[in-house]
Amino acid sequence: MIARANLATGQLERLIEHAATPALPVGGQRLACIQCTGATDPLAQTMRTSTQGDGREAQPIVAPPPGCSDIAAPRWSPDGRELAFIGSSASSQEQAEISAVNADGQGVHQRTDKALTAPRVAWSPDGRRLAYTSDSKLFMRDLADAKAHQITEQTGYNGGIAQATR
Repeated sequence: MIARANLATGQLERLIEHAATPALPVGGQRLACIQCTGATDPLAQTMRTSTQGDGREAQPIVAPPPGCSDIAAPRWSPDGRELAFIGSSASSQEQAEISAVNADGQGVHQRTDKALTAPRVAWSPDGRRLAYTSDSKLFMRDLADAKAHQITEQTGYNGGIAQATR
């Protein structure tokens, strides 16, 4: 469930049921989240976006791409035109890929060219690169030439990425 808390009163307002991993773009005018949508399949899910920052009237924009049964961690591009997300198959939760979709749900593009292990993803501030982790290493992918560059050699890091700055 995604909810909004009124800090002055302590009241909790439910916004979207059966949803998780909310993401707001710069300015907070929209909301993206992953929502479980299956009546017969409790694991069926879709990514939803709303033109309201509080999630009202959230519309489905993308289901898991081919080969993926799970989607997670939507991240808005700095200009609010795209959402990067992680897709994985039910048979291999640890092996995943990073894709992006236009904010209107059109044009799903795979942004990584190999299976990733336990990835996290973030956009660079200019929207020209994606930073991501795989197998406890950090990578930067230039979206213009589609080349990925490994940034760290060490393993053992299993944290997230808040924002790519390079």
